[in-house]
Amino acid sequence: MVQLVANSLEVFLRLQRRVTLCHGKCSLRINDLRQSDSAVYKFRFTTNLPGGKYTGDPGVTLSVTDLQVKVSFPYPTDPTKAKLECHSMCDLAGDPRYIWFRNGQNVLQGINDWIFIQSGESYSCAVEGYENLHSPLVYAPKTPSVTMSPSGEIEEGSSVTLNCSSDANPAANYTWFKVNRDGSSRNMNQGQQLIFKHILSSESGQFRCDTQNKLGERSLSISINVKYGPKHISVLSSPSGEIKEGSSVTLNCSSDANPAAEYTWFKNNQPLLWEPPHTFPSVRPEDRGTYRCQAENKYGQLSSNLLFMDVQYAPKTPSVTVNPSGEIEEGSSVTLSCSSDANPAAEYTWFKDNQPLLWGPSQRHTFPSVRPEDRGTYRCQAENQYGQLSSNSIFMDVQYAPKTPSVTVSPSGEIEEGSSVTLSCSSDANPAATYTWFRVISAHSSREVKQGVGPHLVFRSILSSDSGQYYCLVKTELRTKSELIDITVKYAPKTPSVTVRPSGEIEEGSSVTLSCSSDANPAAEYTWFKNNQPLLWGPSQPHTFPSVRPEDRGTYRCEAKNQYGQLSSNSIFMDVQYAPKTPSVTVSPSGEIEEGSSVTLSCSSDANPAATYTWFKNNRRLLWGRSQPHTFPSVRPEDRGTYRCEAKNQYGLLSSNLLFMDVQYAPKTPSVTVRPSGEIEEGSSVTLRCSSDANPVATYTWFKVNRAYPSREMEGRKLVLSRILSSESGQYRCEATNKWGKDSVTYSINVNYGPKHTSVLSSPSGEIEEGSSVTLSCSSDANPAAEYTWFKNNQPLLWGPSQPHTFPSVRHEDRGTYRCHAKNKYGQLSSNSIIMDVQYAPKTTSVTVSPSGEIEEGSSVTLSCSSDANPAAEYTWFKNNQPLPWGPSQPHTFPSVRPEDRGTYRCHAENQYGHLSSNSMFLNVTYDPKTPSVTVSPSGEIEEGSSVTLSCSSDANPAANYTWFKEH
Repeated sequence: MVQLVANSLEVFLRLQRRVTLCHGKCSLRINDLRQSDSAVYKFRFTTNLPGGKYTGDPGVTLSVTDLQVKVSFPYPTDPTKAKLECHSMCDLAGDPRYIWFRNGQNVLQGINDWIFIQSGESYSCAVEGYENLHSPLVYAPKTPSVTMSPSGEIEEGSSVTLNCSSDANPAANYTWFKVNRDGSSRNMNQGQQLIFKHILSSESGQFRCDTQNKLGERSLSISINVKYGPKHISVLSSPSGEIKEGSSVTLNCSSDANPAAEYTWFKNNQPLLWEPPHTFPSVRPEDRGTYRCQAENKYGQLSSNLLFMDVQYAPKTPSVTVNPSGEIEEGSSVTLSCSSDANPAAEYTWFKDNQPLLWGPSQRHTFPSVRPEDRGTYRCQAENQYGQLSSNSIFMDVQYAPKTPSVTVSPSGEIEEGSSVTLSCSSDANPAATYTWFRVISAHSSREVKQGVGPHLVFRSILSSDSGQYYCLVKTELRTKSELIDITVKYAPKTPSVTVRPSGEIEEGSSVTLSCSSDANPAAEYTWFKNNQPLLWGPSQPHTFPSVRPEDRGTYRCEAKNQYGQLSSNSIFMDVQYAPKTPSVTVSPSGEIEEGSSVTLSCSSDANPAATYTWFKNNRRLLWGRSQPHTFPSVRPEDRGTYRCEAKNQYGLLSSNLLFMDVQYAPKTPSVTVRPSGEIEEGSSVTLRCSSDANPVATYTWFKVNRAYPSREMEGRKLVLSRILSSESGQYRCEATNKWGKDSVTYSINVNYGPKHTSVLSSPSGEIEEGSSVTLSCSSDANPAAEYTWFKNNQPLLWGPSQPHTFPSVRHEDRGTYRCHAKNKYGQLSSNSIIMDVQYAPKTTSVTVSPSGEIEEGSSVTLSCSSDANPAAEYTWFKNNQPLPWGPSQPHTFPSVRPEDRGTYRCHAENQYGHLSSNSMFLNVTYDPKTPSVTVSPSGEIEEGSSVTLSCSSDANPAANYTWFKEH
């Protein structure tokens, strides 16, 4: 077997259909040889023996030359004139003749060079006899293509690349310029790419790519709009400086941002519902404060500097207070205070009984030790540069408290229960005092004794319960308390009482204290009894069991005794119990639990009295009641969790071990979220994320219109639609699956885009007759649906945004060129233009004569007929209602008008839709009198004395005047 071996697969593939291999003698024939066939060729033969193949090295090098067009500029002063030379790398025999082609058409032959004026066309050459072997085309750059990456909105700081490409031969050179607002430009970069690694907001604007080779240049511009968050935010007040109450003040906030920022105002860090700028038409004191504004757009937010607005105003009505308030005691410290809301702060002047006091301008005056002569009526006056105002008046009175009271008891000495006792109190006071008696209850409380009358407190038959401390309170407007006096009454023990601590049921091992108490004076001694048997615990009490035992259970009482008598207590029974032991939890059935099965949780604990049970799930208490076990008739996914129980009686509680119940279930109906949320614009990147509650975790598959839509994320939950198209609107379904089953949800994507393919149609089409119904319809592919604006002869029409528009009875003035403009929030596009040609019968046919006025015989006169008609009317003329053979054209001219042309003229306009006659017009031709004629009546012989009439007549317009003459 013989094989062709080329030095590259590319060469081999290119030659496949143009090569003929040998049969017998080995030769290689290449048809339609090209310069690209240049390569190293080798010969290989293969036998049927193992390893039986041979390749001829080093092979044969084939070098194919081709025609080339060389470009030069022989006239430096005229760069528009280029010289083309057809150059061959081969040594051609003789003096070859060349053929030149422009845009593929033979334009010149016989010479190998050509000087031409550049025109943006393509050129090639060939050798005569080989017209089908053209040189490669040479041509100036085509209009470049400029792209920006990334597309869409550009945020400050991001990396942006501008790419420029242009088809050209020779290859084009690329230069980037930034176009300034004044039209000038600045060289930015050489090469196809212009890269902004961290683009700045100042780099927004127009950028132009210039492509150039020897034959010409082309350029194209692209606009960059850099988005950025607010910068350089500031707050200004107008006017600045001092602001007086009632004046007009404007606060303005400004910020550099793209897109424009929205503003929020703050006063003393509290937000205000304002829009900038904000004007106070009449500023008030309460408007005083620290203001700032916050600018925000989707790329960030920034707070301004703080601006303090100091509103100045005259003093408001001052108020005077006295401290302490109420009646004032001689010798006390008293402060008079005057306050007034004012800005700047007011200075104060004090008056007593309307006489100014030399106290200085301060707000407060203090009497360190007030005296009776300080009694009087006081007021203050507040004043600043904007005004002054006086306060209300206040009266200050000075009194003194009662002197220290003294208390005595009668009889003095030891007091026995049942005897009569009197306590007496006296004090010096102004105004006169009243007396109230109190008994001390505790260190912090006392109780009034009602049987006290005036300065005396009398016990007719004193009781042991009357023992204690007493005092009297002497009262004017102020109070003075007397010293304490002790009353002690002696008596036998009252009925003792026994208490156990802690009370109630007693737990084994706890510390228990038995206490006996009895009211007695002097104090009693105590004896303890258990089950009516005396105990050797000694006379002291209480008695404590450090760790109570079951054998301490029994009935206890105590006996109290002093020198005045003895008495036994009530009996008390002491019982011993214990708290629950550690509970245990079990689940039935054990092992894997599937949703919907029946499951029972059981808890058990040893306790006395019997324990009640509380269940917990994930450490949260469950409202299952205190009984157990608990059964789930049909277990649900939400029942999955860690359970424990708590056993409790009145002596304690204890928790069980933890038990995890794992409920497995098929996926629940998935939920789909879309990012970004809100409206989706064509060309944006959209991510759908699917999630489903399942145990074990679900796997996810996406579908659209009955075909699988594989996820582009490893985890399988996301479907990413990069640069989404309008055609990708529709229903997407996410399916979640695990070993227990599957479920799915459908989500609808609505891609919004600007208008496309806007077009206008007329119904009916073709010729339109006046009075017919005509409908113009505008259609455009857009989402949301576009609103339409109609234009007639490039002027907008007030037809409203809906369409189509119908002319119920079209009029001739509706004739014109119509187009529509479709627009929604994502873009706008104009339609093609359509001409609506309304055709109609002639209207308002009228006749005019030129010159107007009097027409004299022999002058040139033109009659014109005009009529508004579409298509244009043809005209017929009438004189004195008789048609004239003047033909359908008009106007009609009398080069030399004659008297016989005088008459009534009208014209008749007519087209295929109707006809209309003009008004009639009288053409009055004036002319001199013709030769007059004279007649006599009667004719014949005339007799003297008879009546004779001579008559003279002449044709004239206007009518002639006659004068008679008699010849002598």
